[in-house]
Amino acid sequence: MKNKILTKPFTGISKIHQGKLWILLALGLSTMTAMANEADNRLVLNLSKPQRNHVLGEMRSLLAGTQTILGALAKDDMATVAEQSKAQGFNIKPKSCKP
Repeated sequence: MKNKILTKPFTGISKIHQGKLWILLALGLSTMTAMANEADNRLVLNLSKPQRNHVLGEMRSLLAGTQTILGALAKDDMATVAEQSKAQGFNIKPKSCKP
């Protein structure tokens, strides 16, 4: 069985709409190319092994805290959000998300 999407991607779409889709695709690709050609102004930081491990540990800690906050927000557990936020350096008071 042939994949109709790959063999005829614009089946059932008028010629005008097909043209618009191709233009949109071309503009999207040219934008991506322009973004890729921008200068990279990042700097390399030469860290010692203990410094590197410290930075990576901080990054992991912040990521874990953010994941905990997002999970608590999904459950409307604002006390946990406040606790985790405070542990990450923010000082907020718990409020309910519900009106």
